[in-house]
Amino acid sequence: MNNETQIVDLALENLQKTAGITGIWKPGALKELDGQLELKLNNKTIKLNTEIKRELRGHNLPQIEAMAARFNPLIVVAQYIFPKIKEELREKGIAYLETNGNIFLKQKENFIWLDLQKAALPYVEKTNRAYTKTGAKILFYFLLNEDLLNLPYREIAKLTGVALGNINYVITGLREQNFLLKLDQYRYKFQNKRELLNKWVTAYEKRLKPTLEIGTFRFVKGDAFID
Repeated sequence: MNNETQIVDLALENLQKTAGITGIWKPGALKELDGQLELKLNNKTIKLNTEIKRELRGHNLPQIEAMAARFNPLIVVAQYIFPKIKEELREKGIAYLETNGNIFLKQKENFIWLDLQKAALPYVEKTNRAYTKTGAKILFYFLLNEDLLNLPYREIAKLTGVALGNINYVITGLREQNFLLKLDQYRYKFQNKRELLNKWVTAYEKRLKPTLEIGTFRFVKGDAFID
């Protein structure tokens, strides 16, 4: 389920089934966000600025907090939100709605918290070599300097410090997901770059970052760092 409209439509359908709350989705109501949600509750209309995510993970929270501060009242609509993330959203007073109908909304005159439905499992994509540990490293260089996309593979491998064969896997993976626009027989440029950046952040957090920690160290003498 990739389409934002599909996510919000299913969320509203299940919200009506589970809580009897109806809603209207207005896409593009705000330029910086995905749209606006109008919920009908006790003969009142609650208007909520809306950001839609397929999944909501830890690295998304700072962005969501900034949006909530700027576009209050904000609700996040997602196919799946990890339980720990839902807890953090509730602590910060940020509203959310999942596609299974689970909802949290806390305002001065309105309070809704429904968490009875079994969560829809997060979508698991077919393995793409662009988001492996090595792929995330190569993609990092591409995102920093898009011109690297059009260098010979051997030169890219030398600059990124990875084996030559990995370059083709990453380029092919990006092409399969329509992140590369072919300019001519030899040259590419990025498209849908924001979505690609989000995928890289997830790949970095899950696969590359854990391998970068060298270890935890301490001084033999506790006050040695002062000298």
